[in-house]
Amino acid sequence: MFTLIKNAEVHAPEPLGKKSVLLCGETIAWMGDSFAAEGTLPELTVFDAQGLLLVPGFVDGHVHIAGGGGEGGPGTRTPELVLSDMVKGGVTTVVGVLGVDDATRVSANLVAKAQSLVGEGA
Repeated sequence: MFTLIKNAEVHAPEPLGKKSVLLCGETIAWMGDSFAAEGTLPELTVFDAQGLLLVPGFVDGHVHIAGGGGEGGPGTRTPELVLSDMVKGGVTTVVGVLGVDDATRVSANLVAKAQSLVGEGA
């Protein structure tokens, strides 16, 4: 299964200009100005990204994936991270951390949530 992203302003992270990117599954197979073999690949999905940026996934090194807060009492706790919220912002990799609420949020919960996110495709 191939996907061709055409006409994107590519940043890797430095600006590379307008490029086309060919994906094979989840792997970047090719990047350049114009993909000459566009009509020859079976099951090719083409996406025109004219006017859009194409950037690598972002790494967030401090994320309370099992929830955060709690220093102001139980009413200040925040919920667990939802995968869709993570990827909406372009974040593809996180470092999960515990917060100040170490009474109800423990390392085992953090590991379980990390494994859950991986199971969802993170």
